[in-house]
Amino acid sequence: MNQLGRPQRKSSIILLSMICLILSSLYSPSFAEESFAVVINISNPFKSQRHNAISVITRLYLKKGKMWPDSDITCRAFDRYATSAEHKQFVEHILQMNEGRLSEHWAKMKQLRGDTSPRKIKTTRILLKLIQKNPGAFGIVNRKETVDLPKGIRVLFYF
Repeated sequence: MNQLGRPQRKSSIILLSMICLILSSLYSPSFAEESFAVVINISNPFKSQRHNAISVITRLYLKKGKMWPDSDITCRAFDRYATSAEHKQFVEHILQMNEGRLSEHWAKMKQLRGDTSPRKIKTTRILLKLIQKNPGAFGIVNRKETVDLPKGIRVLFYF
């Protein structure tokens, strides 16, 4: 009870609500649980720790480089459609950009060097076939789709 003899119910409800909000944000499912993967052709010798692999993938995707590190393999990045969860999470968590900034990047690359954004692939099945055929290829898939990857493809890292 407070000084006026009333229970401190209002402040208790507020405190309890805040605790529930904090706990629910800690335990709710999110994309931070590594729901997606970057996959590459198995003949690509590139191996690295996650942090460095992210830097390399970012550089290659944005066409700031054309060759995989320490090899003579030319990179071939494949993207997913902008409305896909794979693309959205890749842009946000790996490139650390938003769609507006990414569009500006590609406009600038087109103007300066004639480079265009990576080819957009609608289905995972087609993406995996393209990666199988090209030693320098990489793409983004849902983590669930990595359980039974076709021969010739491996996961580089999860995000």
